[in-house]
Amino acid sequence: MAQPGEEKQDEKLVAEGNMAFNQGRYTEAIELFDRAIQLNPDNPAAWYNKGVALFMESEINEALAAYEVAIQLNPKNADYWYNKGNALFMIDRLGDAFAAYDVSIQLNPDDVLAWIGRGDVLSAQQRYTEAINAYSGALQREPKSIAAHFGKGNAHYNRNEYLMAISSYDAALQLNNKDASSWYNKGNAQYYLGQYQEALRSYENALAFNPKNAVAWKNIGLIYAELDRNTDAIAAYNKALELDPSSVQTLVNLGHVMTEMGSYGTAIEAYERALRQDPDSPEVLTSIGNMYTYNQRDHYDEATRAYDRALQLDPASIDARTGKGYALLALGRHDEALATFGLAIAMEPTAANAWVGKGLVLEEIADFRDAKISFETAIQLNPYNIDAWNQKIKLSDDPRDVNAAITVFEEVLRREPGSPHVRDIWNKKAMLHEMRGSIEEALATYDQALTYHSDDLSLLLEKAALQARSGSMDGVNKTLDHLLQIYPNNTGVLFSIASMFEREGRRSDALYWYSESLRIDPNYTLAQSGYERTLPQNPAQTPLSPYTMLYAMLAALGVVRMYSIKRK
Repeated sequence: MAQPGEEKQDEKLVAEGNMAFNQGRYTEAIELFDRAIQLNPDNPAAWYNKGVALFMESEINEALAAYEVAIQLNPKNADYWYNKGNALFMIDRLGDAFAAYDVSIQLNPDDVLAWIGRGDVLSAQQRYTEAINAYSGALQREPKSIAAHFGKGNAHYNRNEYLMAISSYDAALQLNNKDASSWYNKGNAQYYLGQYQEALRSYENALAFNPKNAVAWKNIGLIYAELDRNTDAIAAYNKALELDPSSVQTLVNLGHVMTEMGSYGTAIEAYERALRQDPDSPEVLTSIGNMYTYNQRDHYDEATRAYDRALQLDPASIDARTGKGYALLALGRHDEALATFGLAIAMEPTAANAWVGKGLVLEEIADFRDAKISFETAIQLNPYNIDAWNQKIKLSDDPRDVNAAITVFEEVLRREPGSPHVRDIWNKKAMLHEMRGSIEEALATYDQALTYHSDDLSLLLEKAALQARSGSMDGVNKTLDHLLQIYPNNTGVLFSIASMFEREGRRSDALYWYSESLRIDPNYTLAQSGYERTLPQNPAQTPLSPYTMLYAMLAALGVVRMYSIKRK
């Protein structure tokens, strides 16, 4: 036995190795542990600490071998089994990792980290309910474990239990409100619940503590796109691309927004950048095909070529095959289009959009009976398919079809009136009321929708358009005033107002709002194009409409806030 004040030489080397390890000098620590092992190969601490240092150097297999020796020398040390589990987890030997964590828990039931390790393995195996139980076991022993709350939140998230996930992330944030990962994952859960404003705040907090999180910026762009705030979406995607220029998904999303805004050249640039990053991406090729098919006339041949390349890479892609069918329909190649939709339906009988496409082809060739059957099949597969209802109603003079559509839409709106995914259904319900001549019911539908989606740009614009069509000057004024109180100084919103007026055939009003958009951003090319497109041949013969004149007068008097717009 060593005398007081003396140490065995191997233990001294272990102590020196620990000191080097704690200072981050892992290579030196490994050398010291090796020297200790040479002096005493039966020193389990030397083997174990060597394993930990190797693990920190990402030498996982070597670390695992060191842990094995330590365990042979001292099989009842819970820490040895726990770290063996960590090494096994890192090399995806999940079953063995679970067994190692389990032994650690048997040796020390209060080992919080081993309970968390067990939860991590179960999550990786997609055994989320068991993972939640493991994380709960950790929290029973240490209620302030941030890692356990975070892991539990992730397991709930993966079970689509978003409210419970948010609760777990909130518990982690109460312990550390600067935890960027918890803020980010909370934002993801809020996004899937349709809590867009809350999600935006969570992502902003995540970025405050981790400014280099490109995916957070991408997700902010997704939310703005969902809210039809396309200018803000573009800014967010560009931020994401500054941090990660190679993100294919961000480039695709940017292309989608540019397509939505009618900036097709810029959209193609984004898609082509995505293709340079991933030349074999069926998703990118399908997006290019969709842009040409649904948004640009006279480019259907380019669309079919993009779809064909996508299908060569992924013959099972229903989206690419259905898109190709629509492009062939636009080219008047009815037999090929019908065959393409037929193949898509044979591959995926529940593909409602393919049934709609088949119906459109049959309608084009005057087979109205079978066309109606196709649209009805699409509706049976997806009762909320607005395109299918549009075509069925178009082929029918029966007002009961309009009433049936309204009844179906009301059913889903009763179930989830505030869901972000039902905005189009609110719009369609209002349009159907207008089709029946019930302007008051249509306006009431928009008002009801806006109680759930008060800042929704598309609903507000469609309400204003309906008021314009019905000649309600006061109504248009109030709706636009409300809209611009929500989105002040926003060139994209002003552009959207101008586009709405142009669509309604009110060129003078469109011209005015395009010019307002250009006041904020003189380089906004889409607004410039709209302005030039709506310029009158003889300005004296195309006065502003009464409500735009009224707004201009009120603005000059400082009565309304929307015109107090500052240049950038």
